[in-house]
Amino acid sequence: MEIKFIGWCRNERQNNDKVWGIALYGRGETDWTKSYATFWGRRGKKLQKKLVDMDSYDAEKLIASKRKKGYVEFPADEADEIYDNFSKDIFMVALSVK
Repeated sequence: MEIKFIGWCRNERQNNDKVWGIALYGRGETDWTKSYATFWGRRGKKLQKKLVDMDSYDAEKLIASKRKKGYVEFPADEADEIYDNFSKDIFMVALSVK
């Protein structure tokens, strides 16, 4: 699993404190699609996840839409500082995505 984007969105007025990410998971059902694992959740809560087949253009559009909503990208190696136990949770996502 190769993480393509991890973003953090915090808005105190709306009581938001969330993370969202997308990772390349493998080959899709067709030659031109790939499987991407998306994951999201509030900080401190269990991450939710979904496996989606799409091409890289659609994945980039999805990332752009999250940036527009206020998600700020951060490096995966800093994830545990923003989201406690992120490394453990993302490992569990990788094992359990269906």
